[in-house]
Amino acid sequence: MNILPRFLELLISKPMHSIAEDNNIIGIYDRSAGIIVTKDDNYAIGFEIGGLSYGGLTPEDEEALHLTRKIFFAKNNPNIRIDISVKKESLSLEHHARAKNPHSSRIIQRWENNFNAYRLSYYLILSTKNKGILSFLEEKREKMTTEGGENSLYKIEQLKDAAKMLELYLGRFRPRALDGEELMNVYASYCNMSPTLCSYKDGYLRDSYIDSNILFKRDYIIHERDGSEIYSRYIAIKAYDTEEISSSILSTLFNIPVSMNVLFQIQSISKESVLWKVSQKIKMNSQNELVVAELDTLLKELQSDREMLLYFSFAVMVSAKTQEELNQRCNEVKAALVAKGLIAVRETLNQQPLYFSFFPGRTINSRTRLQSSTAISTILTFEKDIEGFSQNSWGESPVTIFKNITETPYFFNFHMSPGKDCPNGHTLVIGNTYAGKTTFMSFLMTCLTKFEIDIFALDKLRGMHNFCTFLGGDYSDINDEFRLNPFSLAPTHENSLFLNSFLRLLGNIDEREYEEVNAIADTLERIYENSENITLLDFYESLERVPNLKHRYKSHLDGIFAHPDDALSFQKQITILNMDSVLKDEIKASHLAYYVFHKILYQAKTKGKGAFVFVDELKDYLANDVMAHKLLETILEIRKLNGVVALGVQNLDFFDNIKNASSWINSMAHFAIFPTTNTESIQKHIELTPAELRFLKNTNPLERKLLWKNANTKESVILDVNLSRLREYLRVFSSSAEDVLQMKALLAEGEGWREKYLQREG
Repeated sequence: MNILPRFLELLISKPMHSIAEDNNIIGIYDRSAGIIVTKDDNYAIGFEIGGLSYGGLTPEDEEALHLTRKIFFAKNNPNIRIDISVKKESLSLEHHARAKNPHSSRIIQRWENNFNAYRLSYYLILSTKNKGILSFLEEKREKMTTEGGENSLYKIEQLKDAAKMLELYLGRFRPRALDGEELMNVYASYCNMSPTLCSYKDGYLRDSYIDSNILFKRDYIIHERDGSEIYSRYIAIKAYDTEEISSSILSTLFNIPVSMNVLFQIQSISKESVLWKVSQKIKMNSQNELVVAELDTLLKELQSDREMLLYFSFAVMVSAKTQEELNQRCNEVKAALVAKGLIAVRETLNQQPLYFSFFPGRTINSRTRLQSSTAISTILTFEKDIEGFSQNSWGESPVTIFKNITETPYFFNFHMSPGKDCPNGHTLVIGNTYAGKTTFMSFLMTCLTKFEIDIFALDKLRGMHNFCTFLGGDYSDINDEFRLNPFSLAPTHENSLFLNSFLRLLGNIDEREYEEVNAIADTLERIYENSENITLLDFYESLERVPNLKHRYKSHLDGIFAHPDDALSFQKQITILNMDSVLKDEIKASHLAYYVFHKILYQAKTKGKGAFVFVDELKDYLANDVMAHKLLETILEIRKLNGVVALGVQNLDFFDNIKNASSWINSMAHFAIFPTTNTESIQKHIELTPAELRFLKNTNPLERKLLWKNANTKESVILDVNLSRLREYLRVFSSSAEDVLQMKALLAEGEGWREKYLQREG
């Protein structure tokens, strides 16, 4: 590669560059095809690579993807250059969806306003290139002896062929062809060092679009624009001091909370040239048996097309607002690269050629080295964490936003797709005691108040008391003072059938006790025709004289179902029942479940606005056959009504003794799994990859991270669910007994109790 003439041309040019003049791009050649043209008669097309989450992939999947990338790079036309830009840019997200509840709105705004994260973007650009001086002269001669434009058409055809090959081999990485304006904006953003979105009406890249200047210092660059300065520096890979290239190089880089642009350049050479170069290397190292053996192996792989060598460049462009910040960031980036066995250097003389080499037609980068297609495809994984989606069937916004481990945002939703056709959103939350399940779910339920849905939960140990009370929800302990009235249900055919079934359960009446069954039906019909504000006592007194029938209900006249009022009114958006006492009484628990889950489903049907239900400690409910049956029925039915059920468990050991365990697991859309060393029981019921298992076993629970896995696509992402950003509002989600007592005491004091609670130390 003859780079000297172009390198010298740049080296002796003026120190302050007007990028509008020096970028080599003329403008758009074919707007619809997305082709741009350069001043030296080269052409380029671009793709945005959507990327792929590797969290849920098996080792076999990863190997297959590695092979497709390897084939793509190895088969690239020697006349086509591949440039890849992986940009990690900072962004600040703002909260727009407002909750009607003023208390939850304050918490949501604290979490979502000025939510700083990073955006990760992959751009792959294919461009034609001019050849060495001999080929260049030959090309000129051809132009003089052939019809004008044939050479250009030939280059464009080669470009289109390369694009077809990209879509063939990199299809799983979701490539999207850029139109002409989008590709121009990639280069304009690179020049201006900030996102630039322009509409190029006449197709030319004029000064008005690129208004920045650049000054090359000894080992850093100053970008001047609009009176402000940005500092940047290239950390380039000089050599690879490792026997095995790691596939986690880029993910390690992206874990650093720093804006950067990772630039790769790949150029193919003919097989004949590669074989000659390796043969020459063997001759030069004939005295070193170990080196010769390795080169012999490589030569055989090259001859059999199992391997290919390509010219490869790898550099990281780090930017900052000050030199001090730039130095600090560069040290972090360099340390991460060195830890992966790469020899990384701060560019000095090569920074100017490296900068301009990103533009099509410029081949002046002295860091280009021969590298194997295996190594290149190992480094360039096109990995990108899933980002979620910005709406769901409840509204035009996500439930909330979290960050993943690369600091990019994840738009969190329970539903597995953004459609309005009631997609599945049922979720199983798995975490040991103190893992943070209750806090996590309480926060999500707070965020759900932005939607017009009913929110209901079955709590234990008053874990959700404080958040529900702070938000003005309806929190009830099921005790002697708790009141329910099944007869308060609207007199519909559906409710009549339910009451008939419920009263048979309450009286322990078998369906084969025909006289008793008929008596219940007749009594219900009679009292609904002649009475209003019906109670269990009215039913009891109106029962026909069937022997011992009244006796079966007498003990319930002092129970929770014998009141004129019904605490389960859903007049407030959030309703939570503390189930501690009732779960100890299997009969009472079955009666309560039968009524509660019917009313939840009926509310969802009649209101038609969606519902969310959370059941903590699922294991306690499955011990009761009636309760388990009604809960599973609710899970299956409520989805059709735009509802979601989330279930909390400590582990999945108890599923080994559940007959229909698969029905529960298969009905889930997502699994939220907190770090745990007890993964054996989880693996029995949920398919986890080696990478997911490593995260669960090796992550400290105090890091406040969890694995969020899609049950359908098998994709997963690691979410940072540390809520410390809420500061004083974090106390709202405290489940400690001491804080529950403190809130109750402050509540009794009256006005201003919320602010007093937030201001007190926990």
